Amino acid sequence: MPQLRHSLAVKLASVASVTALAFLVCLAAPTPTRAGTVLRGICAPGLIGHWSTDGPAVVRQFAERLGADVVRVNVRWYEAAPSPGTYDDQYLGRVTSAVREIRARGMQVIVGVWGTPRWASDRALWVTAAPGDRAGVYHRYYPPALDHLEQLRALMERLSADLQGEVLGYVCWNEPNLWTYLYPQRTSSNAAFAARRYAKMLAAFSQGVRGGDANAHVIAGETAPFGENSVLRTSPQRFARLLARQGASAWFDAYSHHPYAIASRNGVAPNAQPRDPEHTVNLGNLDTLVKVFADRPLYITELGYPTRPNAAHGFWVSPARQASYLRAAFRVATAHDGVAMLVWFPLHDSSNTGTYANPWGNYSGLVTLGGRPKRAYYAFAGGNSLTLADPGRVARAGATLVLRGVLTSVRMGPLAGKGLTVLARRPGSPWIVAAQTMTRGDGSYVVRLRVRRGATWKVRWTGVVTSPRHWVPVG
Repeated sequence: MPQLRHSLAVKLASVASVTALAFLVCLAAPTPTRAGTVLRGICAPGLIGHWSTDGPAVVRQFAERLGADVVRVNVRWYEAAPSPGTYDDQYLGRVTSAVREIRARGMQVIVGVWGTPRWASDRALWVTAAPGDRAGVYHRYYPPALDHLEQLRALMERLSADLQGEVLGYVCWNEPNLWTYLYPQRTSSNAAFAARRYAKMLAAFSQGVRGGDANAHVIAGETAPFGENSVLRTSPQRFARLLARQGASAWFDAYSHHPYAIASRNGVAPNAQPRDPEHTVNLGNLDTLVKVFADRPLYITELGYPTRPNAAHGFWVSPARQASYLRAAFRVATAHDGVAMLVWFPLHDSSNTGTYANPWGNYSGLVTLGGRPKRAYYAFAGGNSLTLADPGRVARAGATLVLRGVLTSVRMGPLAGKGLTVLARRPGSPWIVAAQTMTRGDGSYVVRLRVRRGATWKVRWTGVVTSPRHWVPVG
């Protein structure tokens, strides 16, 4: 992968004049009807919980600033139905408001539903618990009891009927091959326990969705990227094959997966092969999962690259590389005929402590904890352009050199109030700060400098992903 640059440069030398150029970052086109196109999705996990305070503003940002095609909305069963046969109308009302606002902004919606309520949990499984947890009590990772699957069906029929014609698809559960969402993955008498229980859940889920909205897609899987086939994790390949053997394809229209990279000597770039391809599916070996349900589209319903150290991912990358990997991920996904969607997760970095010192935070967001857009934010939005106008031939050293140009975003137009730094370097010397400026209301900037023969200047903005160099002569 070529090295990233994020500046425009001017060098004073005896060379022919050149014209100014602008660099544009391109992502997959959003039109879903064209072959080889991947819908660009985004998710803000707390959208429903914070709907009354900032939900509409977040949706507006998705549409106007990021240009997303799809928004993923998360619905927790234990919040939607606090007791058997009883629904929290206020909670479901926020879901309805969010979906309708997203649709009104011209985007599509997928709704993920997960989280077993205490009253629906299979108490027979409470005798054991995941390592470090207390046995004999309720944990949200226990699956629903078989005699409560009717309530799951009823919830989905209610939800899909309320939102009829407004939702592209409903996702059954989250990462069911991982103990944090479905435990245990296997028992002493049933090596395929989680997959078999999930298949029954999927059947009830699908019946409910299709009963309320026959045109909405049922999305299965949403598997985590790795599993060693233990009581805690099942590999995504094995989980999919087990579902196929049970005829589960009759209950869904699309399959989904979370191909997060896992740190290894092969690297974490989107095209890198995993360290353990037998038990891992990332973007590099996505075909191994696509072929299990070759007649169904594959939705990538979560993907991200963290920019700070964290325990969940085990690695982190620079903001510049995150932006580069975002673009590369869409290219890799588009190269697969079966992949129809890629959802970046999440919009914002998150940490329970509010700081990046928390090792269990999620730092794959497009926006920092402090609310500042990362470079990947602008890459998702379609890219930026930082231009540098040709200042013309400079007659002599000591004259005034005027650097001017415009900073714009594909989606957002002129970017006003952004700080630009002008760096200068003489041959054999390091770069030093020569000047700083702010973009005007129309995104333009003007910087005046004294010419020094042999010097090179560059104008830099940390939000720009890459940009060309411009060579300007000195007479």
